[in-house]
Amino acid sequence: LSVYLQILIISLIGLNQITMLKLGFRTTLLRKSRRFCSGLQNESKKRIVFLGTPAVAAESLQTLYDASKTDKFEIVTVVTQPISGVQKKPSPVQVLTKKLGIPLLFPESAKDPEFLNQLENLNVDLCITAAYGNFLPKKFLSIPKFGTVNIHPSLLPQYRGAAPVQRCIENGDTDTGVSVAFTVLKMDAGPIITQVPYKLTGNEKAPQVLSECFDLGTKALLHALPGIFSNSITTTPQDDSMKSEAPKINKQEGLIDFSTMTALQIHNKCRAFTDWPGIMCTLQIGPEDSPLINMKIVTTVVLESKNETSKLSRDISVIKLSRDDKTIKLLRIVCGDGSVLGVLEVLPPGSKTMHVLAYLNGIKST
Repeated sequence: LSVYLQILIISLIGLNQITMLKLGFRTTLLRKSRRFCSGLQNESKKRIVFLGTPAVAAESLQTLYDASKTDKFEIVTVVTQPISGVQKKPSPVQVLTKKLGIPLLFPESAKDPEFLNQLENLNVDLCITAAYGNFLPKKFLSIPKFGTVNIHPSLLPQYRGAAPVQRCIENGDTDTGVSVAFTVLKMDAGPIITQVPYKLTGNEKAPQVLSECFDLGTKALLHALPGIFSNSITTTPQDDSMKSEAPKINKQEGLIDFSTMTALQIHNKCRAFTDWPGIMCTLQIGPEDSPLINMKIVTTVVLESKNETSKLSRDISVIKLSRDDKTIKLLRIVCGDGSVLGVLEVLPPGSKTMHVLAYLNGIKST
């Protein structure tokens, strides 16, 4: 009896182990199935890395992030310039990225081996750049599956370089726009995916144009993404014979001389350099023994293209002007060629933008 009982017990234990093994197998299979389905779900979302630094780039990032909630892509990482400058403030893109909860990288250089390794490990489908401000090496460009796309605020091949909108406005152009183009080693020379024109009236300032062009460019890119991801997008090569350059602005360019420049030249510089460096001038208002006044001009208007009867660069007065159904006072300055500039707003050192007459009255009262 004891032998038969032992056999029965052993049989029951064996069956129990087999059952447990089956249950374990089913649990493992279920887990693997879930992981597989999750993998498929993640694979259906294309993986994007965004690179940008200033406020206009932050606006583009926000637009892309909002679209990613319903579109078939996700922003897996953001890259921006490291904190720099005297005030050590984080870039607008860095601030927004932390708010959105997206992983953030800020390498000193896009050539950094550690950064490139991190990028490779992200399994990136597409990189998008918007005013990033760093050269992208060949190794970087080889990493994303579908390449790197740049939002550039000009109608390429016009105004390739660091300051396309500022140079366009400085030159007094009546038309500009934004290009979405693939990035190649040569600066802003890649094949164009799409372009959106932007009409200029002659009174816009660079920050406004930059913001609106980046907004148009980001929306145009979103429209083009399906074609990029399906490799069906049609591009247009740039004609290098039509190119123009937009070099970086230096601080000295903000100094103006009313005796050698026209009212229109000063007006365009003022609009172009509003953000930085601004335009600085030295004026003497009143008799010849009046003190010289250093002034940073913010807002201007061209009053007359030519005034032959005025003393060159010496006729400075306060006048009234009807504008937009309002009568306003401004500073009237005759330039070297006889053209007349109106100054509406200035930025005193350590203060906020104010009307030019408020500034002058403040000087008189001191």
